[in-house]
Amino acid sequence: MVAAGSLFVQHLKMEGKIIQDTEHWLEDCLDGFSPKNSYEEDINKSFDLIRPLERLMDEISNCQLASDLGYVFIRNYAINRLACRRVYLFDYRSILEELQAVQRYSDLCLKRLIELREGKHAYRAGVAHVAKRNLGHEVASSVA
Repeated sequence: MVAAGSLFVQHLKMEGKIIQDTEHWLEDCLDGFSPKNSYEEDINKSFDLIRPLERLMDEISNCQLASDLGYVFIRNYAINRLACRRVYLFDYRSILEELQAVQRYSDLCLKRLIELREGKHAYRAGVAHVAKRNLGHEVASSVA
């Protein structure tokens, strides 16, 4: 992950706490890590996560599954987009607020993107029903 320039390593470096590392292997890895110069390729890979959702949007019967896919896409896209600007954030709300400042999408769009997390949690927790919300075309077009 260090050699690949993974932003997860940057996340660990910024927010992690080493509990045990007697030979200092992890500490050395984190100390030697520098983010890549560009995350454009990672951004393009993020779009692979959303493509199945685009095809199924009119037919999808599981709103939570759609929310899960949308959440993972938005999170990955935003983390990588911000990293291209040398902004390293990993808290979902902070990521969305910073991306909003860059891409200037509406407060309603921000609210809907935050709501994706609720659907993701419902899907992963196996909750049978969460009220279906109209995420609207604005969400899809704001990140394109």
